[in-house]
Amino acid sequence: MQQQPAFVQKLFSNASFNSAHYQYIARAVALGLFMACMPLPFHFIIAAILAIPLRANVLLTAALVWVNNPLTMFPLFYFCYRVGLLLLDLPPQNFSFEQSWHWLLQNLISVWQPFLLGCVTVGATAGILGYVGTIVSYRFFKPNQTRLASKQSKAITKVSSRPLR
Repeated sequence: MQQQPAFVQKLFSNASFNSAHYQYIARAVALGLFMACMPLPFHFIIAAILAIPLRANVLLTAALVWVNNPLTMFPLFYFCYRVGLLLLDLPPQNFSFEQSWHWLLQNLISVWQPFLLGCVTVGATAGILGYVGTIVSYRFFKPNQTRLASKQSKAITKVSSRPLR
C-alpha cells in the first residue's frame, strides 16, 4: 500500500476532522449554515478548509453547506436579497432572472449591496441559531442519556447483588 503524503496524514489525524464531540458538531453546524448562505462557487470546499482552523467537524461542515443546493438556491438568495432590502430600507427593483453569466454580470451591479448584506445577515443568523440549537439540544438530551445509563447500571447492580440459590 502506498504511503500518504504528510499533509494528508496530518489532516486525517486532526481530532476535529471527524470528531463527534458536541463542540465540534456545534461549530460545524454554525459554519456549514453560514457558508450555505454565501454566494460563492465551490463554497463547500471553502467551508471544509475553514473548518480545520476553526476546529469544526470537517465532514459535517461540508455536508451542511449542501442545504443550499440547485433546488433551494434561488429561493434562499431571493430571501437574502429581500432581507438586504429591508435592512437598507430600499425599494425592491423589478428584474427577471436568467441563469447565465451575462445576466449575472449585467444585473448584479444593481442589486449587489442588498444581496450581499442579506446573505451575510441570513448566514450569520442561521449559523448562530444552529450553534445555539446544537448546544441546547445536546444539553437537553445528554442528561437523559446519562440518567438512562445510570438506571441501567443500578438495575444490573441489583440483579447481580442477589444471592444465588
